[in-house]
Amino acid sequence: MTAKPEPPLLTHSQIALLRFRYLTEDTATVKSLAEELGLPRYRVASLLKGADFDSFRDGLHASMAQQAQTILARSAEQAAQQWVRAMGPAADKGDHRPMRDLLTAVHAIDPEASAPTLVVQIGVTSNDVQILTYQPKPATEAVQVKGSSPLQVIEAQKIEPETE
Repeated sequence: MTAKPEPPLLTHSQIALLRFRYLTEDTATVKSLAEELGLPRYRVASLLKGADFDSFRDGLHASMAQQAQTILARSAEQAAQQWVRAMGPAADKGDHRPMRDLLTAVHAIDPEASAPTLVVQIGVTSNDVQILTYQPKPATEAVQVKGSSPLQVIEAQKIEPETE
């Protein structure tokens, strides 16, 4: 009987390359790497786990995140210019979100701020127009406007709010 040949020993550089490929290539699997390197699958699998592998993976992810941040930082001015150019066409289509987002980003507005303290609702019934005020505190007065049509106002008088 012939003894199986011992799989080749890998250098630190080869192990690092194997781990790098496993973590970055979509098609790299334990099986494909084992076949390519002429190693048993269990040997490749053992190189892809443990504290050394975890440390390598964490370092690689940190490096990749830093590279991504650098790329984004280099593109920040171009992105800002395109954002400003996009606001007009978006607003023309009725989408004011880019403007709101810009004003929020530069702290010109606070989208979390409370709503206005005064809201006016106009209700039209037959020939009468009513203007009612709403405030978070109980309203103290309302104005009723009467006219022959909603567009022709003839008389306005102060009325007391209805209590229920």
